[in-house]
Amino acid sequence: MPAALAVEEQALKLAERVATGVKVNRVQHISIVFGANNMAATASPNAIIIALEAVCQQVDNIKQAKATILEYVAHEMVHVAQYQLSERKTFDFTLLEMSLIEGTADFTSAMYLDAPPTLQQAREAWGKQHAKQLWIDFAEQMHTHDYTNWLYNPTQNEGPADMGYWMGKQIAQFYYNRIEDKTKAVRSLLKMTDANAIFLQSKVATSEEAASVTGVKSANKN
Repeated sequence: MPAALAVEEQALKLAERVATGVKVNRVQHISIVFGANNMAATASPNAIIIALEAVCQQVDNIKQAKATILEYVAHEMVHVAQYQLSERKTFDFTLLEMSLIEGTADFTSAMYLDAPPTLQQAREAWGKQHAKQLWIDFAEQMHTHDYTNWLYNPTQNEGPADMGYWMGKQIAQFYYNRIEDKTKAVRSLLKMTDANAIFLQSKVATSEEAASVTGVKSANKN
């Protein structure tokens, strides 16, 4: 709680910086709550909620707590932007779509933080070490609605949970790097009108880690 109170002004300025950067309306409310221990943060088109009990489980001191709260604010502000810009009428997302939503939030929010994100470190390290197998598994499931081994569930192996975030971030990064107009690239990622088109245009399947993965190579030819 002292950390949350200490970063109140900084969090509001960060949310405004992200909103201005991606050209959407800033949130009207950022609420710090004691939740049900089932999610760390969530967003709506005009509000962010961060669960303090979840933050506390991820930190050892007030300095880490401050940084973690700000990371969640930036990440959730990107979700706010996605809500505001989306033209979808339903929210029945495939694994690819949901991973790209979360990965875009990780990728975009990192642009506005004053320090490298810490919440992504475990996924980044595991992803770099096991990229080939991850792409094999992801390619087999990305057009399904089964998030079990990728999002919002405890990990089923020795790796960290929520590796769908990392997969989506890789797609977002590759896409952003290939589009000359960076503002347009970010806008397209946030709107995500066609996740598969973004995946194909990203050329992530031609990366060294994914190039030999049959499923990804096949998807890249569609």
